[in-house]
Amino acid sequence: MRTRPARIAAALLALTLGFLVVTNPLVGEAAGRITGKQIKNGTITGKDVKNGGLAGADLRDDSVTGADVAESSLGVVPRAGDANTLAGRAASAYGTAATAYTLPSVNSPTTDRTFTFTGLGAGTYLVSYSVDLLLGSGAVRCIVVPAAGAPGVFAPSYALSMGVYGTAVGSGLVSVAAGAVPRLRCTGDAFSVFGGTGGGSAVTFLRVDSVTPGPPVG
Repeated sequence: MRTRPARIAAALLALTLGFLVVTNPLVGEAAGRITGKQIKNGTITGKDVKNGGLAGADLRDDSVTGADVAESSLGVVPRAGDANTLAGRAASAYGTAATAYTLPSVNSPTTDRTFTFTGLGAGTYLVSYSVDLLLGSGAVRCIVVPAAGAPGVFAPSYALSMGVYGTAVGSGLVSVAAGAVPRLRCTGDAFSVFGGTGGGSAVTFLRVDSVTPGPPVG
């Protein structure tokens, strides 16, 4: 057991060392050279560190986890970067993509003409078409089919004789399988098609992500 004089001597020694650290630049510099390797694990806690005394460069990578950070100390992220994917799909998959085709002119009268549309990926499309026609004596029937040999996918449109001109218009949903080539087929009495850059005949495929059936119409 220490005697009272021994305790007093120890206290005086501690005060002397503290005074030297504060007032003597050599002692203070030596204290500032203490590194993490010279500190025993667990001997310094958060209470021993002055606010702002540690920066990110003072911490070893992956040494701080979410459990070590108080949620209330985090500010609001000013701007989040773009995600590489959303639900496993690239950002381009969520854009509205329409593909428009201009029909070629058919100058020689025909009773059956099929137009094919290549370059479409698999998916569901809202298809709309308008075909300007030079008609014979009867009507012309046009319908969209999703692939060669497949049945029509929505009601056909008819262009009736209005003097010598007529227009077949229609729209509907078409499911295109991978590698399939949808078609527009027009049949009827002898007819010609006004197409090309100077004509108004065109077909547009607008891709849709999903289709939700509506309630019954009263």
